[in-house]
Amino acid sequence: MIGRRGLGWLMPVALALAASCAGLPEAASWPRVAADDAEGLPPIARLLLPGAVVAGELGSFAYREAYSDTPWPDARGLTPVSVPAGRPQLTFALPPGNHFVRWTATFAAADDPSAEMLVPLADGSGDAREQTRVNSPPAGEWVVQLHLTFADSDGDATYYWRVAVP
Repeated sequence: MIGRRGLGWLMPVALALAASCAGLPEAASWPRVAADDAEGLPPIARLLLPGAVVAGELGSFAYREAYSDTPWPDARGLTPVSVPAGRPQLTFALPPGNHFVRWTATFAAADDPSAEMLVPLADGSGDAREQTRVNSPPAGEWVVQLHLTFADSDGDATYYWRVAVP
């Protein structure tokens, strides 16, 4: 039951949510990557930024009948991504129609080749979703790791991005 207060509190929440997503590309405009069409591979997660969509580097995964055990990537081999100044959150998404139920985001310094100082960023679980937002790491050059557990018991996968935060 909704009390006397009504739903008036919902408008500021909706406006804040809309503002945090402002300028993010719609899924229909995402560039395709070769792995999108590779049979047996998990869907490729993207980092959504205003005016940019950056596909993650696929790491270890166990997806349906396929699997791969991949070590932490060398940051020099990852495409550098600059997070716009004042962007307090990173938005990660799967292509439409793909869902996950658990996520963990971590980061390590870009010059830490084996991620010996892996730092937790965020984690969560819940209803199946196509995207999530996490707080950006502090200023610096980082490798951000996102681990997703897919809905429908399809398995899990890990993705990487090299991120520069001003």
